[in-house]
Amino acid sequence: MTTARMAWRNLWRSRRRTQLTMLAMVVATSLLIFVLTMNEGLLWDLVSNATEVIHGHLTIAAPGYIDNPAIEATLPETLPDLDGSLIRGSCSRVLCFALLSCGPAQCSQTHPAEILGVDPIEERRVSRLANSISTGTFLASTTTSDIILGKGLAQRLEAVPGSEIVFMSQSVDGGMAADLFRVSGIIETGDTARDAGLALVGRVTLQKLLGLEGRVHKHLLFLDSPLMAKEVAQQLAVRYSGMSFHPWQEQLPQIAQIFKIWGGVQVFMTAIFYFAVVLIALSTMFMAYRERMREFAILGAIGLTKRRLAALIITEGVWLGALSAVLGGIGGLGLSFYFHANPVSLKMFLSDISYAGASIQPRIYCVSTTGSVLMPVLAMLLLGPIVSIFPAWKLYRQRPVEALRED
Repeated sequence: MTTARMAWRNLWRSRRRTQLTMLAMVVATSLLIFVLTMNEGLLWDLVSNATEVIHGHLTIAAPGYIDNPAIEATLPETLPDLDGSLIRGSCSRVLCFALLSCGPAQCSQTHPAEILGVDPIEERRVSRLANSISTGTFLASTTTSDIILGKGLAQRLEAVPGSEIVFMSQSVDGGMAADLFRVSGIIETGDTARDAGLALVGRVTLQKLLGLEGRVHKHLLFLDSPLMAKEVAQQLAVRYSGMSFHPWQEQLPQIAQIFKIWGGVQVFMTAIFYFAVVLIALSTMFMAYRERMREFAILGAIGLTKRRLAALIITEGVWLGALSAVLGGIGGLGLSFYFHANPVSLKMFLSDISYAGASIQPRIYCVSTTGSVLMPVLAMLLLGPIVSIFPAWKLYRQRPVEALRED
């Protein structure tokens, strides 16, 4: 306790120098937390835009359907009660491919499309599909004769809300499935390639056209923690047979790979941010040692051990690092919480970026995680004693009589 008190008093003997050094360390910690949490926000935007619109966090399908999406590979429309406290909701979808035509017969535009049969109530409850409408309105019910077109598909078909669309596909028994739909809206999922061939219709309407009453191709589960999708899939696969469970990491491997390397990126960014801070703090500690060298020599001459003197220098570094870590952590969390609650849009300067079937929104948005907050704080806690090692070593090797002779 005596060493700690002496170190605290020594730290403030040169108040201005200590304050300037601590300011650099606090600002570095706060900015690093802000940058890491902002990058976490970009990653979570990428995951949520990919999973909460099209894929879901966990897909349940008939065995083999994901690799070979045959129209007859279906599951019952009613999902069994699944044990899982992490599951917050589900929705069911029917999928097929069809030819869509728009315009008068002599100059009509025809294009193949992937058709999703959805339940508007389920989608509004658990997914962000309904929120992706850019023009018009979403589907009103599962039995409606309306159709939603992807933005790129609407451009190719030269269709707008109110246009009539001729639907032609093949039913499960091999017969022709045809109907006439009216465009009620245009959707933008963030994936321009998908939007060029995507259309949404009511689930019951599509089931009747394909002869799949009471059957669906996919059940999408949405979890409280998307990163737990693999663990939940393994647990459900053990309990339930006749179904296959596919986490989003399998369907979006490029995005999953980013999360695998993200820990290394955080360490690298921490090292870059703190490199200059190490030089500043080391310079401060060494200057403090040089100014008090005669004082340390006198203390050594009257019997204070070199080990005790070295411990005093290191304790000063501990105080400096601990104060900077606490204040920097508070500042960084404050910035993170503010931009989490009040994201700043940059769409007037940048457009959405598409990557791996998802989109990254140009905005400043922070998501605080344990790693993005604790890593800068713990690194700063270690930085204090680390920069004190060199002056403590110099002090340990110092001979009191030589220090007293110095001018």
